[in-house]
Parts: sequence; C-alpha cells; structure tokens
Amino acid sequence: MRRVPRKIPGRPSIQLSEEADDDEIRFQFHLLLTEKIYPTIAILLERLLSAHKDFPVRSETALWRHIHRSDFTYQRTSKVKVVLDDNSFVAQRACYFRKINELRKADALILFHDETWVNINYEKRSIWIDDSGKGRLRKADGKGTRLGISAMIDKSGFHLHSVDIVDCSKDHSMTSPYFSEWIKKAAFRLREDNGPSRRIAIVIDNATWHSELTE
Repeated sequence: MRRVPRKIPGRPSIQLSEEADDDEIRFQFHLLLTEKIYPTIAILLERLLSAHKDFPVRSETALWRHIHRSDFTYQRTSKVKVVLDDNSFVAQRACYFRKINELRKADALILFHDETWVNINYEKRSIWIDDSGKGRLRKADGKGTRLGISAMIDKSGFHLHSVDIVDCSKDHSMTSPYFSEWIKKAAFRLREDNGPSRRIAIVIDNATWHSELTE
C-alpha cells in the first residue's frame, strides 16, 4: 500500500520571485540609508509591508533568512565604511543629475573636462617582441619632462582642437589664470564650431585651480 507523504509542520518556506522582491528589499534598504535610518530587520520589514500589502515575507525571521542568503553581511558599525552621504554632498549630487537631465532633454552639447600628467619618456610596461628580441622602440634614461594634458570629451570623442599640453613641474604647474585663459579659448572654439544658438555645457571638477577668488 502506498504511503501518503507526511506534511512538515509549520508554515511552508517562502519562495521570493527571483528579482522583483529582492530588488524591492534592496531599494527599501538604500532608501532608509538616504533617510539616515539604520535598516534593521524590524524597520525594513515594516517598510516592505507598508509599501506592499501582499509582500511574501511576513516575519522578521523569514526576512533575516532571505537577507542572510543574499550578499548582505551583519557587521559592527566601527568596521563599516561610511559612504559619501553628507547632506551637502547629496544635495549637490541631486542638483548635478537634475541639471544634466535638463541639458540632455534640450539636446545640449555636454563635454566633460579632465586633466592628467605624463612623463615624456613614458614607455609601455609590456610589449610584443619577435623571436630575435626586437620590438622595443627606444631606451631612455630617466622619466624626462613632465607634461600636463588638459582635454574635453563628449559622446563623439575628444574635442581635439582644445587639447592643451604644457610642461609641468614635479607636482604640476597649472594655475587659475592659466586654466581660465585656456577654457575661454576652448569655449570660443566650441561656439565657432557649433553656431550661435547651440546650448553648450562644460562639466569640470572642483580642482583648486578651476576657481578663483574675486572681490
């Protein structure tokens, strides 16, 4: 006689949909962080049930098990790195993305500026050589002159006409007057290339020489 399988007492195990519910947990987790609230299991569960009355996880134990199976870890606060969540930083970031979205909707030309430094005798660390050992182009003593490179790039590539290369000291020799003069010339060239009516935005970082104190 065939036996009927025994039922395991207790509630059946909860099977979350692969991505949707897991994404919602992560969303609520990070939403709590933005509100400066520690996402404990109790608080996180309360948020999930408030947002979704039919959310499959109904108890703290079940939520803890799911989070434990995910890549979340429970650590002492002294060992957890603090993200850049200062109010001023969050506000500036929100303002930046809002402005970028406005410019993109207006079909503005958006260029991102950056600077780097390289030595004139820089040589690749790894190269292809033939069976006779030939392939190295040159062998120079020392690093040579240090060059500063300033350039802008958009979705089409570098704006080559405005690329600036200048001799630098060991650290760098960029100054506010030099940068101001360069960006004025670059802006004039961009205006010539794109006509009088095209909106143009140049995104720069907050390097000290990118701003100048005025009276």
